[in-house]
Amino acid sequence: MTPHEAAGDVLTDHSYRIDGRLITLLLILAVPQALLAWVGMREPLLLVGAALFAAVAVLAYSNTFAGLLLIVLLQMRTLQSNVEIDVVELAYAALFGLTLLGWLVRHARSPEGARAVASPVGRAISVFFIIAAASLLPALLYGGSVLWWFRDLVRFSPLVLFFPIATVARSRKSAAALGIAFLAVVVFFAVNALLTYNQMLSVAAFASEMQWQRAPVNEVLPMVALVGAATLFFLARRRSEFAAAIVLGLVSTLALAVSLSRGFWLGGVIAVAVSALACRARPARVAGFALILAGAALAGAYAVFGWRIFGVLGSLASRFSTLSSPLASITVYERLEEARAQIELIARNPIIGHGLGATFSYMSPIRSFFRETNYGHNAYLFLVFKLGIVGLVSYLVLYLRGVAQVFRSARSADSVWMRAALFAGFGVLIAFLALSVTSPQFYSKNAGLVIVLVLGVAQAVASTRQDSACENSVGEGSCVS
Repeated sequence: MTPHEAAGDVLTDHSYRIDGRLITLLLILAVPQALLAWVGMREPLLLVGAALFAAVAVLAYSNTFAGLLLIVLLQMRTLQSNVEIDVVELAYAALFGLTLLGWLVRHARSPEGARAVASPVGRAISVFFIIAAASLLPALLYGGSVLWWFRDLVRFSPLVLFFPIATVARSRKSAAALGIAFLAVVVFFAVNALLTYNQMLSVAAFASEMQWQRAPVNEVLPMVALVGAATLFFLARRRSEFAAAIVLGLVSTLALAVSLSRGFWLGGVIAVAVSALACRARPARVAGFALILAGAALAGAYAVFGWRIFGVLGSLASRFSTLSSPLASITVYERLEEARAQIELIARNPIIGHGLGATFSYMSPIRSFFRETNYGHNAYLFLVFKLGIVGLVSYLVLYLRGVAQVFRSARSADSVWMRAALFAGFGVLIAFLALSVTSPQFYSKNAGLVIVLVLGVAQAVASTRQDSACENSVGEGSCVS
């Protein structure tokens, strides 16, 4: 059996077998809870929920692809929660852990898993998490909390999905399914944002109120979708590909419009420009996409908002006009005070930082009182403050290695859809480097999902390409697994 065929068997999960011990453990945990809920609380839905969770947990453990698919789809629920931890997020955490555990049990020592672990990005991820884990010591020395340390560590946890994604996405069907699941999440938030914004506008008494009405859309997602749509249009060869690019671009453009986000519009422009240069798009294609999308967006906006479209356009114009005088915005002073407080603390321990979970205080111009927080808008200062220069360098090595791999994989991909996805991902990752100065894309929920999907799929393409080269080589000794 060739390496490529062996990979196919792994990816289609024909060899997966459910561990009977896990089933027993899950039954021990789920059945008593379900019986208590049934007898004591008279809530049949809890019984159904416990049984469903047990089934999903077994599926996630026994089938890595199914677990990853569920993790992506659950973003429709978990990305909406930033503060409270509810049952859904606990279920998501269990699903995340069982999927990773299942991959470790079956694939960590397989040729495919070992290749992902030994890859430049895989090694860099391992080094970064060793540094992050070791930051517990300075965190405790500076009076930090283990729980806060763990909470910060969770911010970076999506990165470990690189390993199962790099293994699973070697199958075209699996990679396509993950991509479709991601697009389903994008469309869900986009449609929800448009409906919410339209409802807010319907109760606005004055046009001036529209300037402050922003829809909750998780702006990273439509920005990424817009870049993907543009790149697909640049590379398209068939009518279906052109049509898909325009439809996806229309949905993502309308969602970004109602977010009234200046930063992510700027990030989208940067990402599209980088993607166009990377894939050597013809200028006529770039201009054609811009003109067609502008016309479609105006028609779509009128269909959704009716006469209120003029208020939406006015709100966008008002928001973007503030870019001409950024120092007039109080939020800029808020970010500057936040940065000043972090820099003062960084000077006390610049090499290894204060540890994950460390907090800092600053005088908030918006709130007019001292605010203590463990969150920073500048991702670079955040990493230096928490993990020191060592942590920042380790993360940037990880990230830049990933960016280089994405570019190489995009050039070698053999389908328009995969090339478009990877060139778009390359542009987005470059844009994140700029956006993270004022918006922490390195460790935000939605951007973390994007980063690990792009890096994992790029590694999968590289591994598949290597296997194909081995199959086509003349001498058997020329391939090294």
